[in-house]
Amino acid sequence: MKNITKYLIIGICLMVFIAMPIGSAVADNSAKEESEKPSTIIGTVNDSYQVESDNGQTYDIEVNDPGNELVEHVGKKVQVVGVVEEVDGVKSINVQSYKILE
Repeated sequence: MKNITKYLIIGICLMVFIAMPIGSAVADNSAKEESEKPSTIIGTVNDSYQVESDNGQTYDIEVNDPGNELVEHVGKKVQVVGVVEEVDGVKSINVQSYKILE
């Protein structure tokens, strides 16, 4: 009887230690997926490879094909759809699509 109890306790401990990292990984993926949802920004393209939104926020335009096309429209009002990231207080947008509004 003592051996069964001992093995039962060891089995429960192993299950807990295995389940903890799995639960943490699932939580990390949920946060990552949430941050990768596209946002829509309306603003003006400036000559510093940025979009200045109508609410005063500035977003650096990341280098990719649609972003490279977007920076050619300096001074134009645009609607940009993309994934926004913030690192050290600097926001950037990975452009997925855009539309010229003016």
